[in-house]
Amino acid sequence: MPKFEITAPDGKKYRVFAPEGATEEDAIGYVQQNLHTQTESGVQPDVVPNPVAQTTTRQHPGATLLDNLKNSFIGGAVRGARDIADGGAQLLTRGLEAVAPAGSDFEKFMQAERQKVEGINQAAEQDYRQNWRNGEDRGLDVGRIGGNIAASIPLAMPFMAAQGAPMLGRVLSSAGAGTVGAAMQPVNDTGEDNNPFWEQKAEQAAIGAATGAVSPFVSDALAKGFSKIAAKVRGFNPKQGAEDLAVNFSQRGIDFNRLSKETQESLLKDVEASLKSGGNLDMDALARKADFDALNIKPTLGQLTREPGQFQFEQNTRGIAGSGDELASRFNTQNKQLIENLNTQRSGAGLDRYGAGNQIIDHLKAIDAARKSGVDNLYGAAREAAGIHAPLNPGNFAQSVNNALDNAMLGDALPGGVRKAINQIATGELPFTIQKAEQIRQAINGQMSQIPGRENVALKIVNDALQNEIDRVGDTLGQQAGDAFKAARSAAAQRFSALDNSAPLKSVVEGAVSPDDFVSKFLIRGKAADVMALRSDLQNNPQLFAETKGQIIDWLKEKALNGSTDEFGKFSQSAYNKALKQIGEAKLKILFQPEEMQHLQRIGRVSAAIQSQPVGAVVNNSGTSQAIANLMGRMSGLPYLKELAINPLMNFRVQGQVNSALNPSAQAFNRPAALPPELIRGFNLPLSVAGYPILKPLLEPQVQGH
Repeated sequence: MPKFEITAPDGKKYRVFAPEGATEEDAIGYVQQNLHTQTESGVQPDVVPNPVAQTTTRQHPGATLLDNLKNSFIGGAVRGARDIADGGAQLLTRGLEAVAPAGSDFEKFMQAERQKVEGINQAAEQDYRQNWRNGEDRGLDVGRIGGNIAASIPLAMPFMAAQGAPMLGRVLSSAGAGTVGAAMQPVNDTGEDNNPFWEQKAEQAAIGAATGAVSPFVSDALAKGFSKIAAKVRGFNPKQGAEDLAVNFSQRGIDFNRLSKETQESLLKDVEASLKSGGNLDMDALARKADFDALNIKPTLGQLTREPGQFQFEQNTRGIAGSGDELASRFNTQNKQLIENLNTQRSGAGLDRYGAGNQIIDHLKAIDAARKSGVDNLYGAAREAAGIHAPLNPGNFAQSVNNALDNAMLGDALPGGVRKAINQIATGELPFTIQKAEQIRQAINGQMSQIPGRENVALKIVNDALQNEIDRVGDTLGQQAGDAFKAARSAAAQRFSALDNSAPLKSVVEGAVSPDDFVSKFLIRGKAADVMALRSDLQNNPQLFAETKGQIIDWLKEKALNGSTDEFGKFSQSAYNKALKQIGEAKLKILFQPEEMQHLQRIGRVSAAIQSQPVGAVVNNSGTSQAIANLMGRMSGLPYLKELAINPLMNFRVQGQVNSALNPSAQAFNRPAALPPELIRGFNLPLSVAGYPILKPLLEPQVQGH
């Protein structure tokens, strides 16, 4: 198929595909005829190099169904798909011809094959234009473009694996896909020396790479647009929204249903506004807002979003005189409100640590004293029922003690005085009565708390044997005496069990803890079991239990403020949260109600959002940048320079950002999170290979001959 490039008088160039045997004069005449016809019909000549797409199917008299199908969108799509196959065959034969040794038989063979392929391609192109399109100029052939894109997609698939990568990776992968898709297009004009094949192929690849590189931005815009449309179609269901917030907030330690009604309604409005904008809801930012609202603390934009650049701006601007005054005031107010929120949780009489420890110790001593008094009274009644001088069985006692000690291999562990008393009882030298047995038991009980290890175990064996002999006497003296001894023994066992199960109580009874150390030892550093036992011991004294909780608050506050007063203290989120973690959630649950515990944890989260710097934020904590900015302001010594130039310029530049920071809108919860990969690929894949097929007829103006 001959091709001619004709230059019109106005400088425009037209490429003509002519029938076999046509000459250049024929092509010139054809162009002139078309231009003359278009001018007479009122159509501007410049529509020739930039034809408009014809998307309707043209039917001609006598045309068959197959003819009409060929001349339709479907026919164009079939031809477009073949373009990729034709271009691939041409590229393969051209490439093999180029690498073949010069003058070799292989080069001659590939040259013949290439000519054959290009002849087939040209014949097919002529057949398409004359017989499929009936010689009509379709301009932007939508069907053919669609076929080009569809056939190129499989070639682009390997490049789409990087679509989940950052934007640079997506741009590079899409550029690669566009390059491959464009390079697979055939080059029909191959015989002109001024436009050789490989130069045209390089142009195709460059255009495909450029348009492919742009496609990720276009696909994102389209995907976001569809997301907005879908969000508007779905609408917003407040009930479902509340349920979703409850689930998401619970995962972040927030009970949505315990928030105030006003806070719940405010959050739901923010959710609705965010969803209608088509963005992805930032649930973390929304949860932070719920925390701030619950503490009645106004946040800044950076504190809600934790976006590094915004957080950095707010922190670094606060120290600049004038521009940062409002931010500095907001941060100062937040510090006071954190302290006030902690103060609201302080219960009790407000005692210091020594006073609280002293009152708790006195209370625990009184509890054990009452129990011991009850035990003593029961044993006194039992002795009176049996008679304190009632004889016991010395032989049975000595035998049971010695057998038990031998079985435990503790015969050598008894203190000498106790061994001597046992021997005297066995020989009858020492009268063995209830009174004497009680005296020995009291002496042993007084020693056991001070004697560790094997001796302690040996003394317990003797103590148990004495108790058994006393119980047996009660049984032999009748029902009344036996029941009295059993009651006394049961009360004593309950008392010792209570001591064993409560480390705070036992330490107090044994004198092992002072008022100064009690709070620290058993509340701050103690085990959860110790706190549970203490709560049980204090259940009948609600005022003292409230003071116990207050001591925890005082300790948290002391750590948060580093010992400073409310007026001058700076709340430290790191110190507070470290102290809260040191106490532990298990002990907090024992001491505090769920609402109280959530409040303490909420203070930790809000203080962290206010003070903790997000990764990537470069905050000038030393204040040097702010000092330099202030110094520049003071150095503007020229008359009126500061008032007329510097201040207005700085304020205009910064004030808008400051206002946005101080008044976060619902957009704070609308994070442009990554779109679903399948949605991105749904647009990006065809767009990455669509650029060259769309631009080709616009970049190559031509008049088609037939």
